[in-house]
Amino acid sequence: KPFTVMNTDLYLFNFVRIHVTGLRYGLGKKLRSILNSALNFIDEYNFFSTSGFCCSDRGEYVEALRLITTSLLFMVKYTISNSITDLVLSTSSPTLTPELLRSILGIEADRVIEVSFDLSSKIGVSVNGSRVLVNDDEFNNDRFNKSIVTKVVKASIKDMVRKCVEVFESGGKCLMVLNTFRRVIDAYEYLCSLISCRDVALIHSRFRVKERSLVSEKVKSIDVRGRGVVISSPDIEVGIDFDADVLVSDAAPITSLIQRSGRLLRRVDDSVREGEFIIVFSEELLDEGHGTYAGVYPANITLRSIDAINKVVSSGVLIDWKLMFTGRVGNRISYTSLITPAIPQNYVKYLVDRDCLSVLMKLSSTQIASLE
Repeated sequence: KPFTVMNTDLYLFNFVRIHVTGLRYGLGKKLRSILNSALNFIDEYNFFSTSGFCCSDRGEYVEALRLITTSLLFMVKYTISNSITDLVLSTSSPTLTPELLRSILGIEADRVIEVSFDLSSKIGVSVNGSRVLVNDDEFNNDRFNKSIVTKVVKASIKDMVRKCVEVFESGGKCLMVLNTFRRVIDAYEYLCSLISCRDVALIHSRFRVKERSLVSEKVKSIDVRGRGVVISSPDIEVGIDFDADVLVSDAAPITSLIQRSGRLLRRVDDSVREGEFIIVFSEELLDEGHGTYAGVYPANITLRSIDAINKVVSSGVLIDWKLMFTGRVGNRISYTSLITPAIPQNYVKYLVDRDCLSVLMKLSSTQIASLE
């Protein structure tokens, strides 16, 4: 059947009748009726994705996060309130637990079904109350064949680049993720002074539409060839398919690190592989005055994330960045156990602007009445 793809803004504007200057699409009765009768997918929601916002300090950043979080919960509230089937897909968002949806939105327990991968459940698909548990033995075996060693280090951009050169010269693929555009460009220029730029792909949000297809082809070429370096801004977290042997990343909130780890040993191919996830924490990027890290992420959440990772790594336990399970399996714990220590629930609840949520619901109710 036909499907429609849109960004979050257009999706929201179709629920609330707000005139937006220069907006060419959406806001039509036909499209709204389609949304109200279709299966709605909200894919890859990332808790700390503030792309498009210019945040000079922690205050502005937190307000941007509140807007994003409140918008997501409004979309869920609207769809459930109007009996629209809604599927929200995310690997790392702490705002999407059924408990929070019930406490913040007042949604009845039987209106929310949680589908999750659970290594401790029986093989296949099982139902436990409002939870659907999926355990795929074939997928498990592949993931357990892939071991990732996590390290937290202090290093300069040049040190990070030299690590990628080392991987490249040994015949592997290295992915470097840096938090800001300036750091991405600095790393790219230094890397191209050490190896040929033909073996390097550059990803950031400032490419024009026509250039993005060329970037995508170059990333794909490196991936298929099995040798090369990809340097990226946080844009790599969503929508980029790449299978790195080694991931070198700036420190970031745990949710962003989880998204980035999805590009490390990505292929499900039954092979036995070992990878490295090197997280670089630099004190010079910590701005305590503005409460930010690298001018991008909230310093407190970044520090809590690094602390949670360090506690596991220092104990000699491996972090499994691929599988979701509770407790400890062999010498591994799942990445999911890092989310709560890094992002406490009271912080998540604070990020919901209840007044804004109430206004959005009233606007959407008025719109629905006006369409009758």
